[in-house]
Amino acid sequence: EAAQSRAIAALQQVQSNLQAELVALTDQHQIAVDLEQRRLALAERKLGSELDAMAARSSRLAAEIALSAARTRLADTNRQIVSLKDEIAVNKARRQRETAETLSDLRLRADQIAEALGRADRLASLSVLVAPRDGVVVSVAPGGVGTVMTEADAVVTVVPSDAALLAEVTLDSSDLGQVAVGDPVRLKVDA
Repeated sequence: EAAQSRAIAALQQVQSNLQAELVALTDQHQIAVDLEQRRLALAERKLGSELDAMAARSSRLAAEIALSAARTRLADTNRQIVSLKDEIAVNKARRQRETAETLSDLRLRADQIAEALGRADRLASLSVLVAPRDGVVVSVAPGGVGTVMTEADAVVTVVPSDAALLAEVTLDSSDLGQVAVGDPVRLKVDA
């Protein structure tokens, strides 16, 4: 489009020059017509030669030819300008159509992606397990991704962080007299 715009600018300069030339040639033609009429009038009254009248006629014809050629060049230049402007308009319309088609395709793709993202979000929300309270996971159900489970199956076993721990310990009968219910206890576990 830039090359076409430069071509239009160059043609408009040619057009301007041709219009100025046309004004000058029109004046020159009018002068040639007046000169011819005066020379013919002088030749008819035998005050001027027929050769001068013929030379004036030749000058008028040459001025008419030059004027006609300038008009033709101006008309051609005008047609070229219109043609380039039409070409620019056609290219612009084509680009707008292509842009609209691309935009339509991109909107459709964006809608498809949004729909897929929505499905993924819904699926993710169904697969998230949330413990009812803070705790420590002590066991996970056997199996792996894709394992089918029923509602009654435990997926994980969680010991709440704030729950009291109960331990069942065995004491020697000789130690029974040294402990009472509610006494603080320290447990040592061998790993």
